[in-house]
Amino acid sequence: MQVLDNLLLSNDLLSCKNHESANLRLYKNIKKIILILMLLMVCFNISAQKTIVRRNSKTAQPSKIITHNSKSARNTSTSSKHKTRNVPDHAVDLGLPSGTLWADRNLGASSESDYGNYFAYGDITPEKYIGDSDEKNYPNKNIVRTKMDAATHYWGGRWHMPTRAQAKELVKSCKWKETKIGNKFGYRITGPNGKSIFLPSAGYMMFIIGQTTPDYGDQGSRGNYWCGEVNLKETEANAYEIYFATDGHSWHYVTGTFKWLYCPIRPVWN
Repeated sequence: MQVLDNLLLSNDLLSCKNHESANLRLYKNIKKIILILMLLMVCFNISAQKTIVRRNSKTAQPSKIITHNSKSARNTSTSSKHKTRNVPDHAVDLGLPSGTLWADRNLGASSESDYGNYFAYGDITPEKYIGDSDEKNYPNKNIVRTKMDAATHYWGGRWHMPTRAQAKELVKSCKWKETKIGNKFGYRITGPNGKSIFLPSAGYMMFIIGQTTPDYGDQGSRGNYWCGEVNLKETEANAYEIYFATDGHSWHYVTGTFKWLYCPIRPVWN
């Protein structure tokens, strides 16, 4: 009888050990499954973050508040100097002989008819008071693609202020038609290939001597757009600009003006 009791006890112990062993194996398997699921979740989150970054990098564009966010590029076909090249959003190929692409809006503008920001010649901070109307406060040199080029500074890449030659090409190689978008007067400028840009009559800004509050002039009737070059043979009014009228005079040309005027900038890419 004692032997039978011992055998039954041994079987019970063996059964308990087997049960404990099965529970241990089950626990280990569950732990492995949980670890695998956690790894899959981490991989999925990394992949999702990369996708978001890629999407955000493709949608960057110039905004009303000037930031360094216009470097995103896309492939586009052009009919001018180069058949195919990478150009950023908001660049318009007018079919010009030089292959220069003009922006579809002013620096700091939110649309093609928005005036955008006003800059003194050679200064990259918009609407900044520099001093009284003295030419000595401003650089007497060409500033295209330098640290004083506001278009290059804010939009980056190959964007820059137009040269005098590029401005004259826009005047001579394109058709200019006085028009209006909403309540903004300006010119619709159509290139040889039929594509166009709109330059609003944004006028200019200046600081009257003795005052630090800006004064705006000729908005709606004149257009003053900086070039990034000066006429070194002149000492005053020697910074080049695109100048036009939309109050019935219908003229447009490249001329010199005072560097202490604050004018819009229409960037170019080439």
